[in-house]
Amino acid sequence: MPAGEREALRKLENIAEDAVRLFSNKGKTDAERMVCAAFLRCLGITFRPGELVKARSDPPDVLFRDVRFEVMLLLDEDRQPHKEWKKILEVRRSASSLSEVLEPIMEPHPLGVDAVAKRVLDGLSAKSSRYDPGTVCSLDALVYVDLIGRCLYPSSDSLSAPNDLARTWRSICFVFPPYSCVVYATEAAPAFLRQFSGQIRSECLCDPQLVVDRLFEI
Repeated sequence: MPAGEREALRKLENIAEDAVRLFSNKGKTDAERMVCAAFLRCLGITFRPGELVKARSDPPDVLFRDVRFEVMLLLDEDRQPHKEWKKILEVRRSASSLSEVLEPIMEPHPLGVDAVAKRVLDGLSAKSSRYDPGTVCSLDALVYVDLIGRCLYPSSDSLSAPNDLARTWRSICFVFPPYSCVVYATEAAPAFLRQFSGQIRSECLCDPQLVVDRLFEI
């Protein structure tokens, strides 16, 4: 195997190893901080990774200045990312050529902003029931959207008025790289979330050095 191909396979193996760790219980905190980092970068907020701090008690998951992020993943139904990446890692470790690990490129199906926001709110419904209302209203919900074969089409429609569920959280946001959206923010929410309430932003696209994999760096 040529040296360049061997190096490429090794990098793919490293990526899979990192993903297996992040989707394990031990990697939970790092994964949550990475989601927060991607959200802030897409929103255009300058920060130091050290400002993303694991909260001493749960909830919230991550503290950032005066933000209390409660992080959730929005995946396709029945997906188990830890198992998915373990299988991918096995394939990449045993591969003897790049052709054995290449996957077909799918043309992503666009989803409108309202459609994504509805899924986000539906996903948060069960999560909000775990805590008392006094706790929920102090939290800033942040949802990382990862839907296979889907992409956000930001110009498709505008956000509808928030429903009663949205108003139970201090703010509700999602990140669907390369876009971040503040679905709703109450008057008690941090200033920059109120500033971007109802907006979809992708400030990371203004920086050619900030490729997608760097969005998550911590």
